[in-house]
Amino acid sequence: MVVRWAVAALIGLWNLSTVAHAAERLRVVVHELDANGVSPQVARVVSEQLRSRLIETRRFVVPEREKMEAVVAEQSVSLSLLACSSQECAIELGRILQANKMVVGSVSLLNQTYSINTRFLDLETGAAEFSAEEKCQTADDLFLAAERLAARIAASVPQRGTVTAVSGENIIIDLGALDGVSTGMQFRVLRRVERVQGYWEEEQVALAVVTSVQPTWSR
Repeated sequence: MVVRWAVAALIGLWNLSTVAHAAERLRVVVHELDANGVSPQVARVVSEQLRSRLIETRRFVVPEREKMEAVVAEQSVSLSLLACSSQECAIELGRILQANKMVVGSVSLLNQTYSINTRFLDLETGAAEFSAEEKCQTADDLFLAAERLAARIAASVPQRGTVTAVSGENIIIDLGALDGVSTGMQFRVLRRVERVQGYWEEEQVALAVVTSVQPTWSR
């Protein structure tokens, strides 16, 4: 059995499973939401609202619809954002757009209740990591529902950062107030271990509590 540890601090001797540095933000594509009982225009507006709200969380890189259409056109593939209705097609689009994750789902109206249903897909495996739903009673409230949904998605996605220095029991992480870190937050500290040659796994070595926060880093 081979046991080898990643020991170069600059490339991530320690990894944190909470709070991501801006340079490491996930690239998330919001696919056009399906329209069930509502007009395609309503579904499109809600899709745009969800993109905007996810961008505002500063947790993800979310390409705008126009940028996605331009990339798809440059690739000369026989796909379009509107005509791609199956999950398999959506995943293919996400990979063309070089995304890590994708939000798919629908906007529905049933019994005078609007609902936005979404699934958060991992584009490497094609599996849904979690689902989230928000409901409201009027079309005007769909904007607030999309805002709540974006907040729930951001809260459900594990964040990651890197330890840049270690001194005794103190560590410095490359995340700060601009990334949403605050004093008292807890972090699982992980180390990458190669127990079998060519196969790396993460091993928890500590639980850290944030004691001080600067704009771009924390202790």
